[in-house]
Amino acid sequence: MKRWHLLGAALLLSTSLASFPCGGAELPGDALLPHPTTFVNPTATAIEMLQTIDARLALMDGVAAAKWHSDKPVLDTAREAEVLEQVTAQATRHGLAAEPARVLFALQMRLAREWQERQHVTWREQGGLPADTAVPDLAKQIRPQLDRITAKQLLLLTRDQADWSDTAILRAAYLTQQTALTSLAQLSEADREALWSALVALDDAPASALPRIRSTGTLRVGLTGDYAPFSLERPDGSLEGTDVILAERLADTLAGTGLEGAEVRYIRTTWRTLLPDLLAGKFDVALGGISVTADRLAAAAFTAPYHQGGKTFIARCADGARYATLALADQTTVRVLMNPGGTNERFVRAQFHQAQVKVVPDNRAVFAALLAGDGDLMVTDDVEVALQTRRHPALCRATNLLFEPSNKAVMMGRDPALETAVNDWMKSELRANVPASLLEQALRQAQPPVP
Repeated sequence: MKRWHLLGAALLLSTSLASFPCGGAELPGDALLPHPTTFVNPTATAIEMLQTIDARLALMDGVAAAKWHSDKPVLDTAREAEVLEQVTAQATRHGLAAEPARVLFALQMRLAREWQERQHVTWREQGGLPADTAVPDLAKQIRPQLDRITAKQLLLLTRDQADWSDTAILRAAYLTQQTALTSLAQLSEADREALWSALVALDDAPASALPRIRSTGTLRVGLTGDYAPFSLERPDGSLEGTDVILAERLADTLAGTGLEGAEVRYIRTTWRTLLPDLLAGKFDVALGGISVTADRLAAAAFTAPYHQGGKTFIARCADGARYATLALADQTTVRVLMNPGGTNERFVRAQFHQAQVKVVPDNRAVFAALLAGDGDLMVTDDVEVALQTRRHPALCRATNLLFEPSNKAVMMGRDPALETAVNDWMKSELRANVPASLLEQALRQAQPPVP
């Protein structure tokens, strides 16, 4: 079985499709068609969490009525302590940090208790419980609903908590749904802010992410969505690319499904914020053509590489061999287009001293700018050059040189259990030649855009 190595990469990147390495894994014919998935919408996931908090508060009228009717006090210290211990234990089994979980659920209990106390004050002032007030059975009707809400909250916290990375997201989500979240709307602004802070503080436990991944069947993957053939966000918002497929295969393995059924939640990141986002716990692993660099290695872990290549130049074919060497390319008359934040920018900043450097913030727009004459040259990885020259026949690889050979691999936090699981998966993928086969297929299917 052939492995992806530098010679294989050179063959793959030649202009003849006949030179592709053979013997790769058999993959579905439509594996690289637009993928039916998108980046996570943090506001939408935050709204779902806020709805559960609102639903819990909405039950408190019934709880207050049941306690009034049975002449029980609102505060049951022993019961609250028991429930809080139970839910904290559940949270830790889901891979959540115990103390922030305790704080969040204790806060919800306080708000629920204060809600009931306000109702009791009102009824005392009115001379008793209104005659038409329904009195539910606390054990048979209310508590099962509260248990379901707690289970839903634990699922959302385990699966989605990284989506609302700051209180501003939660605040904005609440404002968009304020008229529907009628119970939350009755809280004071200070209480709502306390809820937002508690939700943001509840980060994943520093222990292995595997319990959470397995308990929810969900893997959070960081992607930039701007680097074909590895990951690309299409105009309709769907994601495609070789690493989108790899992410799903990884999720199925980590979740223990073996075949299919695990969910991948794609978290939008950028090349500039990729490493900080990973270290902040916004996702479990990062894919999308990530180069192994010294600064990333110092803070994160990587799998064995699934692609080896390096930097080269892409330019309009009409320019011929004007940029055949770095010295020819680094001239004051040459306009070098650059996408910011990653290894492309690092190379340009280090190697180009005379040329005019123009930043194009969206990597997906660089090649259109090159075609339009807004720049003369771009530096990027050889595999992207191979893809883009097939998509745009007017663009060509401008040099036979390969600069700064580098590896691409899956990046993750330093989590021994997760590292072991992901590395074992990657070894299996490499033995089956899956990454190389996906890249072969991506290049075979590359077509010029439809006018």
